Amino acid sequence: RITIIKKTTELDQFWDPAVQMALYVFGHIGNSRRHKIHQNLDMAGWIGVGWSQSNRMPHAAINAEMEYSYLEKFYSSLLSEFKNLTNNSITKEELELAKTTRINDYQNKTYNPKELNGFIQHYYNRNGYNLEKISNMITEINAVTIEEVNAAAKKVFDPNNFVMAI
Repeated sequence: RITIIKKTTELDQFWDPAVQMALYVFGHIGNSRRHKIHQNLDMAGWIGVGWSQSNRMPHAAINAEMEYSYLEKFYSSLLSEFKNLTNNSITKEELELAKTTRINDYQNKTYNPKELNGFIQHYYNRNGYNLEKISNMITEINAVTIEEVNAAAKKVFDPNNFVMAI
């Protein structure tokens, strides 16, 4: 089992929609970059992507579980994709799909009172966001440009700032 953690934003900068869009392109949209890496490994084991939005240590994480014999290929595949992501390779189509997916995630959490309450508590407890700030999240996501998401990808997926220890 492998966990790779990368700091995504400065402390006390809880919300960075461009970083989130870059992370969605890597791991959460249909035919994501993570899925392509997994295909390159003959679908061996599993690979997951997540992040913690926290004013203490915001970070992205890549988790994987696979046979040891796949690790070298996994490492090479990650480095290759990280290099690709830092070369302005995120397309407008990927960005639009990431925006739609993330907005749907938010909207799904506001359809019933229990989900809405948990959603609001999560953002309030983590960073003190009030209802007005939360209601602006979708607007902030939609405002992300292709230049901003590619700049965020350069920061988060910098292959020169990546070490995988087993």
